Amino acid sequence: MANQKISFSTCIKLFFRTQSIPHIYLAYGSFSLENIETSGCRIGTSDSQPTSQAMSTERILFAFVIMLALTLNVGFAVGDMTDINHHNVYELCAAVVVSLIATVMKFGDRSVLGSTMLATSLVADLQLIAAAVTWGYYAQAGAALSPHQCATVVSLAIGAGVANVVSVVLLLIEATSFRR
Repeated sequence: MANQKISFSTCIKLFFRTQSIPHIYLAYGSFSLENIETSGCRIGTSDSQPTSQAMSTERILFAFVIMLALTLNVGFAVGDMTDINHHNVYELCAAVVVSLIATVMKFGDRSVLGSTMLATSLVADLQLIAAAVTWGYYAQAGAALSPHQCATVVSLAIGAGVANVVSVVLLLIEATSFRR
């Protein structure tokens, strides 16, 4: 159907059926009320549009890092909030590093959904870094963390987990709205 001329109303119907602008683009011409049916749109792809929507390594890596950030965060937060023995400092460090990597990976997306995912990732980074700094500050004395101090660190990590859950939900929304 490449470069087949159709009416504007058919173009609109196809747009709402496929929900995809890249495969339906308007032809050059004016769309006044008098000639709206004579102007048209063309169906096909231009040189600047991707012709294949195959699974890419970049998408797989992106989803992997986002899911890894969530699972590391949850792995750290699970356990008794007041018992520091249930929470591993290395797991918190890994959660911070992977969350920062996920944030860097989200910088390229300029869509509304991408900016929301970036915002959630920045919130998770802030919460995890605050948890790590808080743990380091409390541990400076050399004594074990008190139940209150441990609860503070874990609460910050749970806040980051909530932000990561929102990010994964947005990733799933983006994936389900993507049509082949």
